[in-house]
Amino acid sequence: MSSTLLSFLIASSVLNPTANNNNTHSFTDENNLSVVIPKQSNKVLTNPGIGFTELQRVVSNDPENPFYEGKPVISYPDTSTIYYRWYWDQLTTATDPNLNERMLEKKIDNVLEEAAAVNKKVVIRFMALRGKNDPIYDADVNKDSSGIPCWLVQELYGHGLNGSSCHLSDKEAVSMFKNPLFIHRMQQFLDALGKRYDNNKTLLRIDMGMVGTWGEWIFLGMRQRRAIA
Repeated sequence: MSSTLLSFLIASSVLNPTANNNNTHSFTDENNLSVVIPKQSNKVLTNPGIGFTELQRVVSNDPENPFYEGKPVISYPDTSTIYYRWYWDQLTTATDPNLNERMLEKKIDNVLEEAAAVNKKVVIRFMALRGKNDPIYDADVNKDSSGIPCWLVQELYGHGLNGSSCHLSDKEAVSMFKNPLFIHRMQQFLDALGKRYDNNKTLLRIDMGMVGTWGEWIFLGMRQRRAIA
């Protein structure tokens, strides 16, 4: 096959991913070369790893798939990636730095398995600090937690366990990102997750949001919002 024809076919398949045996014109020329001319399509492209992204849910537009949620919304395009976010205290035990195996299986492991079932990739974001008054739904997470585990609050500031509150004050939340112990513990946490999920074919990329509220480099105080420079 000539390089020109090969380039054309590759470009055609990228520009029009709906091209297949059912919706293309094909013929063989006098030199026994197969020529495929994809039909035009006005559908939204669903390219792997980019484009529209689902947030905190796994769905499918295929009625035969177990994740099909009734009749798809016509204006909602198909996707190839799924985006999930978790706080540090959702993935470790309440009293020590060890990963919470049950929570990992319930959250990350299940998401990766479900995403693979619909041939989609997963993007994961890890975060260290909740916004003030953000709801906490996990039974394993302390209800006054600020996002980082209570055991780490105890190590950093001397409260958080034995009945004391593990909620961070604004001053504590700002200062902890410069604390060498916080950085060390964060590295341990990420290293442990890396060992567990390294080479997972469904995991597309990891988004690190460890600084500021929701990992967005901001803090929400009682009366003002200030950026961290």
